[in-house]
Amino acid sequence: MKFKLISWNVRGLNDREKIKVVHSLLSEWRADIVCLQETKIEGDISEMVKQIWGGRYISEKKNCNRRTKEMRKFFDFIEDIELVGMQLADVAYT
Repeated sequence: MKFKLISWNVRGLNDREKIKVVHSLLSEWRADIVCLQETKIEGDISEMVKQIWGGRYISEKKNCNRRTKEMRKFFDFIEDIELVGMQLADVAYT
């Protein structure tokens, strides 16, 4: 299975215009996995995520109510490697 991965040092996402640019480019690039480094956002990042993706998860933006084969494979991959989000210490990655 191939994934299109983008790892991007955005050097801060505290500006609404920059968030719009990031949203536009990520929509254009259509990546499967996106890693944004150095967002410089402290505390709850849910609002920034909603502005970029249109919801907490990309599936919310697409009004998905089922898991595709690719989503199941990715979820299985995350579970297999026991990935844990650093911000959510000791909680399974979501």
